[in-house]
Amino acid sequence: MSRSLVALAALGLSVGAGGCKPARTQLLVVLDTDIPDCHLSDIHLRCAYNWDPATGDPPSLTCDYPFHRGQSAATIHLPGSFGVTASDTHQNDWVTLVVDDSSTSTIPALRRIVKVQFVPHETMQLVIRLASACTVSAAVSATHPCPPGLSVCTLSQSCEAQMQTCGNAGTCRPIEVMASELTAGGDGGLPDSSAEDARSCD
Repeated sequence: MSRSLVALAALGLSVGAGGCKPARTQLLVVLDTDIPDCHLSDIHLRCAYNWDPATGDPPSLTCDYPFHRGQSAATIHLPGSFGVTASDTHQNDWVTLVVDDSSTSTIPALRRIVKVQFVPHETMQLVIRLASACTVSAAVSATHPCPPGLSVCTLSQSCEAQMQTCGNAGTCRPIEVMASELTAGGDGGLPDSSAEDARSCD
C-alpha cells in the first residue's frame, strides 16, 4: 500500500544531487483526514505560486491532480505524502495549495486552502488534515455567515465567507501557514489515520 501521493515536478522537484550544492528548499506535505472514503471518495489537489483562490483559478496551475480514495493499487489511501521543492526562481514566493472534495461548486462543501512559504535550504513538514467537522452544515447566522446566495452552508464554506479556511482542528483559521507551524526536517513520519473514528459509512 503506497502512502506517497505524487511528486510535484512542476514546482521544481528534483531527485538526486551530488557535489556541494546547498541543501534543497522543500516541503513534505502530509495529507490526512478523519472522513471515511465512502463520504469523501474523490479529492482534487491544485497548487500555484502567488495565487489568491478568492479571485478564481490562476492563469496557469502549477499542479492539478484528481485523486480517488480506496484500497486498491489504482487508488490512494490516506494519510499520504508528497514532496514539493522550490524552483530557483520562486525560492521566496508564497505557494498556494487547494484541496477540495472534487465537486463542481463555486465554493465546494469541503475545501482547505493553504498559503505557505518555503524555508530556505530546509526541508519542512506541512500537515493538511481534512476534518469532518468542516463538513457540518448550519443555517446562516451572525456567528455562521454563509457565502452570498446560501441560507445553509458547511463550516468550510462559512470559513471562506470570513476570508479564512477550515483548518486541521475543524475550526476557522487564517489561510496563511507560518514557518513556526511547520515541523523541521520533514521526517516525523505520517500521522495515524483517524478515518475509522469518524462518522460511519452505514
